[in-house]
This record gives sequence, structure tokens and C-alpha cells, in this order.
Amino acid sequence: MAPFFLAHGLVKGAYIRTEATCTVVMHVTKLLAYRQAAVLSSHAITVGLVLGPVMVAGSFAGKPIVDKLPERVFVWIIEATLLVFGAIFLFR
Repeated sequence: MAPFFLAHGLVKGAYIRTEATCTVVMHVTKLLAYRQAAVLSSHAITVGLVLGPVMVAGSFAGKPIVDKLPERVFVWIIEATLLVFGAIFLFR
């Protein structure tokens, strides 16, 4: 989704909000499907309940950093991250 969002001019806060919203919708849909299929263990639920607040705290902690980044640097970081992880997936 990142290349699509960047191609449409979303950067910094707008990019992060859009990405987060899409991710939440995707994971809530998965959660409902997994729950319905009875394949969601209590351990997985516990891990999710612990990680959720940590992710929210990380978002708040990272906001001042993102606000200070120039848009070009933000886009460069996202694109570099995509290239690195794309290469990792290809060569493993």
C-alpha cells in the first residue's frame, strides 16, 4: 500500500494516518474471521492486548520525530525501507 499512498501525495501525518486506518480495518476483519473459525487462541488474544497499547504509545512517541522531518526525507525513508525489505524477501 505504501507505493500507492506515496503516489497519491500522502506524506508524513496523512500517510501514517491512512496506513494505520487501513491496517486497523484489515486486522479487525482478520480478528472476526479467526474468531468465527475458532482458530484464535487465548495466548494470541493476550499478545494482541499487550501489543495494542504499545503500538499506540509508539505512535504518540514517534509523532514529534515525524513532524520535524522534511517531506523529502520522510518519502526517502519509506522508499528505502520498501527497497530493503523487498530485497530481503527476494533473496531469502
